[in-house]
Amino acid sequence: MRAEDWLKSLGRPETYRGVFRRDRSIAPTVAIRECLVNAVAHRDYTIMGSKIMMEVFDDRVVVMSPGPLPNHKRVESVLAGGAPRSRNELIANFMLDQKLMEKRGSGYPRIKRAMSEFNDTAPTLVNNPEERWLQVTLWRTQRGASS
Repeated sequence: MRAEDWLKSLGRPETYRGVFRRDRSIAPTVAIRECLVNAVAHRDYTIMGSKIMMEVFDDRVVVMSPGPLPNHKRVESVLAGGAPRSRNELIANFMLDQKLMEKRGSGYPRIKRAMSEFNDTAPTLVNNPEERWLQVTLWRTQRGASS
């Protein structure tokens, strides 16, 4: 994916403990990949002129996708890892067949686990049906993070 290459080009933040350097990724590759795969599989392709957007800030990585959660899905059920529902069944099945997706419905729990292991934060999910977008925030620091 071009997005993964772009993230790698941003470099790897480093920290020091004594004389030992530790390189750290901007956010877990697994979490970023899941956010992007979900955005492609579930975005609303009827919203013309809009694209999936990924932004990197000092304290967070934000992935915004055109279209709210699909098929009457609620934020609470996504956070709980509820039953999967796809807006674009053919795209989701294709991505699953091509091994771009793992088991259906496992993406958000995978993001949560990766972030917990990375820096003990939880991703933030914001669904805006009125303006027709969905946003996932991966916190790079614990400051500002919420469950």
